[in-house]
Amino acid sequence: MDIVLPHECAGCGRGGVRLCAHCRRTLRQPPGRTYARLSPPVPVWSFGPHAGPHRGVIIALKARGRHDMVEYLARVYTAGLTYLAARGELPEPEELVLVPAPSRRSARAGGTADVVAQIADRTQIPVAHCVGYRRTVRDSVGMSLAARKENAQRNLVIRGELPAAKPVLLIDDVITTGATLQTTAMRLIAEGVNVVGALTFSAAG
Repeated sequence: MDIVLPHECAGCGRGGVRLCAHCRRTLRQPPGRTYARLSPPVPVWSFGPHAGPHRGVIIALKARGRHDMVEYLARVYTAGLTYLAARGELPEPEELVLVPAPSRRSARAGGTADVVAQIADRTQIPVAHCVGYRRTVRDSVGMSLAARKENAQRNLVIRGELPAAKPVLLIDDVITTGATLQTTAMRLIAEGVNVVGALTFSAAG
């Protein structure tokens, strides 16, 4: 059957299964606080380091077309939000509006739609697609910390109506230096948006 319809674990590459039991157990861990070199002015949580199954799933989704992981990650994010609400760290999920962090075109597989936005739309939590990057934004690979920050600040734009009635949670797939989340949070706060935190799938660096 694998010859006709090949399946492999999105987390580790093991054959014969879309996501193996070991990777499921690893990805089931609740989110914890994480910190970046450019820390946003709000708390940031992550489900784990950008390694092992966390890294594998992101690569499978963005570079290998494993769009079956979108629905799975939507459930992971929703469960994480419920966990953080139960701990009193965030409002209940239904009280939030999710704002997907802007992504560079180079971060998308083959020019496909923004996977973070796709994941947010599958959570059944209200979503505001209100921030983005100009086409002039550069790939941040190899940039210094200061250059990453300037690149994000110069190219971030507000698109569409800002959520004003509910607290906002930023979501992203990977946090590295924190430049994108810091810039996004500060810009939205300056516009009067009540940003209460950010949740990422993994944390690099």
